[in-house]
Amino acid sequence: MEQQIQIFDDEIEIASHGKIFCTVVNRDGTFSKMAVRNKVVLSGRAALAKSLANQVGGDFDFYIARVLFGANGTVGGTPRFVDDGREGLFGPVTLTKPVIASIDPLTPSQVTFTTTVTFAELIGQPINEMALEMANGQIFSMATFGEINKTSTMQLVFNWRCSWV
Repeated sequence: MEQQIQIFDDEIEIASHGKIFCTVVNRDGTFSKMAVRNKVVLSGRAALAKSLANQVGGDFDFYIARVLFGANGTVGGTPRFVDDGREGLFGPVTLTKPVIASIDPLTPSQVTFTTTVTFAELIGQPINEMALEMANGQIFSMATFGEINKTSTMQLVFNWRCSWV
């Protein structure tokens, strides 16, 4: 007798993952790199579900429009924990930058959002928290990390990669 195998929906999980890659470009031509993980918060996961269910309401505003930067992502030098219900940065937004979104045709389940903090921006200010903000003003995902002390001799190129696997 042939045995049949049943697979239940709760056994197959598609999860969103993200990582932020930062290239620090110095005026003298040298560079360094760092990477941190991000947390896709509840409002981001809800936007995905509503998009897939065609329950967007009026105008579609779930796309990523900008990156928010801030300086309150650490306590005593330790990155703060980002919980599911987080709705914004831990402190005031110190810089808002537009993003360029790109999907690699070889990895169609991944999108990268790119933005640059130029040599002239945030001079003398720390950066230790970031969030991807949707056009509706809600955040999609967020990250906290050890402080980057921004100077006029450095430019920061951020590539924020989100994947669904």
